[in-house]
Amino acid sequence: MKKKLFTSTIGKLLVIVTVLMNVFVCSVSAKNVSVGVHLDKTFNSTISASNADITSASYAFTNKWGITLVPTSMWATTGGSIAPINLCTASAASNCSCGSVCINATTSNIHHKNIWKNYYSLTGNYPTIGWGLLMGRSSSPMCGVWNSTHGYGYGGVGGVKAKYTYVTNVFSAIVNIRIIQHELSHNFGCYDNGSGSNCTPGNMCIMRGSYDNIPITQTPYIWCANCVKYFDVNAH
Repeated sequence: MKKKLFTSTIGKLLVIVTVLMNVFVCSVSAKNVSVGVHLDKTFNSTISASNADITSASYAFTNKWGITLVPTSMWATTGGSIAPINLCTASAASNCSCGSVCINATTSNIHHKNIWKNYYSLTGNYPTIGWGLLMGRSSSPMCGVWNSTHGYGYGGVGGVKAKYTYVTNVFSAIVNIRIIQHELSHNFGCYDNGSGSNCTPGNMCIMRGSYDNIPITQTPYIWCANCVKYFDVNAH
């Protein structure tokens, strides 16, 4: 009698587990999101290497959300439009000091390496028709103005639920990919820690740089519990 009761209990547990697994699988439907990647003249790698970086960044998106990022990298000269950074006379490895005042707008040619200026140029010159997302990539240090303060060392920018990002490729291989994951997370609804939302205390999270020194394949889940709430799988 006890054995029969035990078997019955196991059977019920298996049913519950199966139902939960089905709910989980159904909530993470596989989908592809195309990513057009525009490389400016400073980009110091190849088109195939750029595609490989986006594919590596896709690892966590695929494992957690069923989203596979499908990249197509190209040099940013199509349609006669070029990124402001392409006009800079400073070497690729140097900070830009063209002009005296840096502003986050395309209305001025000064500070060609302002990351917002290049982001706005991307959004203004390259339509998203035919793409899920569009990204600009540079292998030069970028500057910008945040809270009225000018500074250097910006890694990337991306709009919350927007279709555009602009990222640099000047750090270690792992950090460069983490920057891509961070900015693309903005595109899917996540905020920076302390800006619009706070990461869950005690949780590691891509939105506050927790994984910068951890190999990509060791981290299939990179969002804290709070950022998971904001992540919108259907944003794109």
